[in-house]
Amino acid sequence: MLVHAAASGVGSAAVQIAGAAGATVVATARTPAKTEWVRELGADTVIDTAEGDRAATLAAIHDVTGGRGADIVLDTVGGDTFADSLKAAAYAARVVALANVALAPSTIDTRDFYPKNVQILGFQITALMEHGYDPRTDLESLLAGVAAGRFTVPIAATFDLADAAKAHEKLENRATRGKVVLTTGPAAPLR
Repeated sequence: MLVHAAASGVGSAAVQIAGAAGATVVATARTPAKTEWVRELGADTVIDTAEGDRAATLAAIHDVTGGRGADIVLDTVGGDTFADSLKAAAYAARVVALANVALAPSTIDTRDFYPKNVQILGFQITALMEHGYDPRTDLESLLAGVAAGRFTVPIAATFDLADAAKAHEKLENRATRGKVVLTTGPAAPLR
């Protein structure tokens, strides 16, 4: 499984969940500190994308997967990364797009996925819930994993709600590893 932006809140959770499910996890992150941190979360291989060299990133994914590509690609980045996700997908893979933090259109070449019979899936939990999905059973399972110590919820920073702009600035600068939390009063001690 390939997880883009693996040092993000969603990415760090995906690395842990995929590893616990038995997947070999290949992750991407932007700095040496983030790549090491993602490795500590359980990624088998972490590719540093700091230089922004898309061709080098694709070549590294190709090398790590023995030329096959990834069976599952989780893309929270969007933009050019989504086009690369299709190129990094193996035959009969699934590419799951669940965000577009790049805030950019994704220009894709259909030849990057249809000859490989790749499935492209969109995922947005709010929309699923609006159409009848009840997340309680899945959330209980994840919380049980947190309680048992199988998963961690890394908190990068905590801000009072009045400082929400500072929290957004930290996220926009990509200066975080894990979640950024807004509070409405004194912060509870983190465990």
